Amino acid sequence: MSNQFVLLLIMKQVRTVERILTAYATVEGAGVRLHRAFGYYEVPQFDPFLMLDDFRARRPEEYLAGFPTHPHRGIETVTYMLEGAVEHGDSLGNKGCITAGDVLWMTAGSGIVHKEMPKPVNGRMGISSSG
Repeated sequence: MSNQFVLLLIMKQVRTVERILTAYATVEGAGVRLHRAFGYYEVPQFDPFLMLDDFRARRPEEYLAGFPTHPHRGIETVTYMLEGAVEHGDSLGNKGCITAGDVLWMTAGSGIVHKEMPKPVNGRMGISSSG
């Protein structure tokens, strides 16, 4: 039996839903209002994921303050943009901008700091991020 065939069998297993979570409102960064689907208290259930945040907003004042320079201490983050844009930059000089439909997978080394600053497109912003 080939490895591909075994993988196909695993993917076809039917699983039951163990729990449905409701995202809760919280504030992160420099005052960004977001909804957290899961975070600190749910970590043991979602290991290796630490959190899943959604900060879609129609009003720029809910997100423009962004996420100024902060450490991640050796974790990986995945950012998926639905609308708008986010400018990324780190203490090593790496920088870039992701826009609607883009995905950024970042390996954040210990001792490196970075920032994420939202930029609206047509006044709208939508992002889903997990670290």
